[in-house]
Amino acid sequence: MMRDVEQTVKVSFAEGWDLASRTVVHPLSRSEAEARDRAGKPYVMVHRLEGCTSPVEVHLVAWGDSHVGAWAYDDQGRRTMEADWRLLEPGRLFLRHLGGWRYDTEEQTEFAPEAGRTYVDLFPDGKGRRVSEPKGDRGPSRHTLADIPEEKRWHAREAFGVGCSSL
Repeated sequence: MMRDVEQTVKVSFAEGWDLASRTVVHPLSRSEAEARDRAGKPYVMVHRLEGCTSPVEVHLVAWGDSHVGAWAYDDQGRRTMEADWRLLEPGRLFLRHLGGWRYDTEEQTEFAPEAGRTYVDLFPDGKGRRVSEPKGDRGPSRHTLADIPEEKRWHAREAFGVGCSSL
């Protein structure tokens, strides 16, 4: 099911995110999250559509570790994409890893063995690899060079409320 791009997204903050239960750990106010951002302490931003229990995206921001992680979720609460951004240069984030899963039915569980998946690992020297497994564990895999252009591998580090998602 496609989500309506005109829907309002609500953002909340927390100290952490429990991947198994898809819940926040120790909710934070916006000002508490901003203070953690300035101090380089980790926090999460959870993006939800009004009326939905599953998030649309979750960002883990950890400037002290030079890292921003992002996960996208579908309407069934399954992760469909993940991104790993690294702060390799002042003010610029590098897309180190991008992964995605394709579920063929609404009943298929998260990371089901037969779920199609693609992973891209990138390196700052311009190299990278792409692994495609259209039938998951149940079929062959294809390994090729990464096909993400250089301009999409880097993103400006935003101020508080990181907006760098490739998802």
